[in-house]
Amino acid sequence: MKRLLIAALAALPLMAQAQQIEAPTNCREVYFTAIGIMELRQMGVDMPVLVEMTAHHKGLQSIAIEAYTEPRYLSAAYREKAARDFAEDFYNVCYEMHGTKEF
Repeated sequence: MKRLLIAALAALPLMAQAQQIEAPTNCREVYFTAIGIMELRQMGVDMPVLVEMTAHHKGLQSIAIEAYTEPRYLSAAYREKAARDFAEDFYNVCYEMHGTKEF
């Protein structure tokens, strides 16, 4: 999980430069997108920044806004668990709606 955090930190300037997060096309991508969004939230990225990065896709923006209803943790272990739990909730909803199909 430490690699994921390092990757998220490394990707942050690229994502900020691109000004948007790519929209997922299946539930597996929803899961990893939700993890990435929650990891950015846990790292302290301001809500307006994430909302702007996801403004091009209403579903992504909903995930970003939802991330800020969750607390921010100081412990790396709690941050990782928060990201996984958050992503699993979105995966479950997506799977119930779409199964394994692309959308």
